[in-house]
Amino acid sequence: GHQDQSENDLAPKTPPNTVLPLAKFANTFPPSKATPLLFSRPRRRISVSQSRSFFTPLDLLRQTAKMIIFKDILTGDEIISDSYDLKEIAGTVYEADCAMITEGGITIDTGANASAEEADEGVEDAEVKVNNIVHSFRLQSTSFDKKSYLTYLKGYMKAVKAALQEKGADDAKVKEFETGASKFVKETLLPNFKDFEFYTGESMNPDGMVVLLNYREDGVTPYIIVWKHGLEEMKV
Repeated sequence: GHQDQSENDLAPKTPPNTVLPLAKFANTFPPSKATPLLFSRPRRRISVSQSRSFFTPLDLLRQTAKMIIFKDILTGDEIISDSYDLKEIAGTVYEADCAMITEGGITIDTGANASAEEADEGVEDAEVKVNNIVHSFRLQSTSFDKKSYLTYLKGYMKAVKAALQEKGADDAKVKEFETGASKFVKETLLPNFKDFEFYTGESMNPDGMVVLLNYREDGVTPYIIVWKHGLEEMKV
């Protein structure tokens, strides 16, 4: 009883101007349903892996660092960038390990009214695992059997040779491409043909580079293979 009494005694002596600014603000502008507060909407829970997908990794890198993007010299499609760990193999191809990332599960608030947004609630949480390189560069899945691939490759090598010559490449470079590509196809690709997946660039141009995808010995790490001579560098 005594403590309560002394608190009550203090209350009237508190000068009115010591009211906390926040309380003062709230008293001056009572929040009403007509003018909801900016942050009154419930915030959606977004996991760390999901929040990354607001940007594709490529968009993010473009904003933060200087990098080199490798474009298909025949179609101009962006195929890969040096932000991935590119390993040159036998002077002929680049290999880069990929990672499977979670994509989706994000609803970006467009300011639409809440009821329409709630109606869409059911579809917003579909999450899919995607290959980071395939996803970032919008590579398109395609398929070949051995015969159709070799037919394609013959035309592709001819086109790359012409493109290299047009860009002033010397005979040695052209020869390096032809010899290296033939050797790679004969020794690596054809004996393991059933293990490979095939992707075109974003434009799906059938004459452009077909990116090869395979898995490392662990059976879970995907990696891509691209023709070194079929790419041109673009600094961004």
